[in-house]
Amino acid sequence: MLDQVDAITSTNPYIYDDRAKARMLLGEYSAAAEDFDTAEIMFKDTGSNIRRVLAAADGSIAKYGAGDVDSAVERMRYVFKVKRDGSLSTNNPDDIALLQELSRHDADLHVAYAAHLFSAKSELLKASRQWESGCVRLETYVVDGQQRFDAEKQLQAQEAAAAEATGAEPQSLRAEAARSKGLAV
Repeated sequence: MLDQVDAITSTNPYIYDDRAKARMLLGEYSAAAEDFDTAEIMFKDTGSNIRRVLAAADGSIAKYGAGDVDSAVERMRYVFKVKRDGSLSTNNPDDIALLQELSRHDADLHVAYAAHLFSAKSELLKASRQWESGCVRLETYVVDGQQRFDAEKQLQAQEAAAAEATGAEPQSLRAEAARSKGLAV
């Protein structure tokens, strides 16, 4: 059933990305890696660079699971490079969730790469650096998410209080990230 994709659906990168994730859950790592590769190419063709790198990150784990270690490590390094060079920066508030997801994937890859360096290469110093980098990134991801959640709750409370005081419908307030960039909501 997962192999049946009609002609129209076959042009949709989200289908390949979702199918790859399903295949990962089923332990079908080679097929998942192929789908992530297809999704990555299609996201590139559509100009969705963040989703492209997310597919590459997921694909690296699928390749590792499939036993294609060299290719998996190459994709991990690619994700590290793209994250480091800043080419994924955006001022679109809709991309915030994708960038947060990419940060988590990046952290996961650092931890996975550390495990690879330690077990396959016995490179303890490099493995330790990757492990620490991954852990710091995971902690930062959690703190950032909690701060965004708390800020959203505070805005909702302010909206409710203003609506109650005036008897009007609640007005959506802009988050700090949107206000500081001068973005309309």
